[in-house]
Formats: sequence, C-alpha cells, structure tokens
Amino acid sequence: MKRIMIIGASGAGKSTLARWLGQSLNLPVVHIDSMYFTQGWVERPREETLVMIREATQAPEWVFEGNCSTSFDERAELSDLIVVLELGKVRRLMRTLWRSLRYYGRTRPEMARGCPERFDFEFISWVWNYDTHSRPKMEAFVQRWQGKRPIVRISSARQARRFGYAPHAFLIRQRRGEPRPAECIVRLFCRNAHRFAVI
Repeated sequence: MKRIMIIGASGAGKSTLARWLGQSLNLPVVHIDSMYFTQGWVERPREETLVMIREATQAPEWVFEGNCSTSFDERAELSDLIVVLELGKVRRLMRTLWRSLRYYGRTRPEMARGCPERFDFEFISWVWNYDTHSRPKMEAFVQRWQGKRPIVRISSARQARRFGYAPHAFLIRQRRGEPRPAECIVRLFCRNAHRFAVI
C-alpha cells in the first residue's frame, strides 16, 4: 500500500488514523484541512484548494485524509485503499468539542499556520448535521467505487486503533472474515455454556 485515502465525518478521527498509518507504513501524511484556509481562518478560493489537492495526489506515496467530495473520485483513482470512518454522531460531536478544548488558542498540527483552534458554533452544528447534508455524498462515492478499489469501513475507535497500528494484520483478518476478539469470546462461551450451567 503506497496511497491510502481516508474520508469520514468531522470528529471521526481521520487525522489521528492518518498519523498512525503514516507511522506504521512509513508513509507521508497529507491533511486536507490545511488546504482550506490561510492565516487568520481566511478561506481559500475553492479552485485554489482543488489545485493544491491535485498537486498533493501526484506524490508517489501518501496517506491522504480529508473530505472535499469534489475531489473524491480523483483521489480514489490514484488510491490503493479507501478507508471510510463512520463513528456515531454523539461520539463525533464529543471528539470535536474535546479537540477544540484541547487546542483552544493554538493551531492544530493538521491545520494551516495561523489558524488557532476556537469554539465555532456554526461548525459544531455542521458536525451534528453531517449525516443529513454530507453523508449521502460519501455513501454515493463508496457505491461508485465498490469493487474498483479495496474499501475498509471503520465503525469504532478500537477498530481504528487496531487498523492504524497493524494495518496489514487487520486487512488479512478482514479478508479471511475472521471474527473480532469480542465475537470469539461469545462463541467460545456458547460452545462451552454447558460447563457453566448451575446444578
């Protein structure tokens, strides 16, 4: 794997997973958020952002995290693997609020210089309503690329951690259809339930 594309709602953990994968696979990490703004939270012209994305995708190796649905297909065409993060709405909101609190007044590592973290209630509302205004675009994209590229769906922080720290092992287990550890415990208990029966 030389090029990995990560998408998902804000607060789902895209940046964190990208850093884990970058370290595990020794790949450079590209954060799309840094391409949206210039110093002082001044929004870049959309065409300028798209040019920056296009230029970044031409590198031979990357873990590219971020949305911008306009560039989904272009990045997917160059990707070896597409990762979709789909944590629950409440979890995403809590992570977003914690991130704002943690970095308040400072610029996050994945943001453009001169964009200190702040509490932006319009953005928080956008995060909460993501499933309505943006998720349909993401799902339509996934459907278009199903069968064209390997797609991994991550639905929990534990899955993300396991994948981020041991991506090859995670993918092998997924391809084999091996159950998760919790499922193994349940199956083991069911097979041996008679041993625990109360006499």
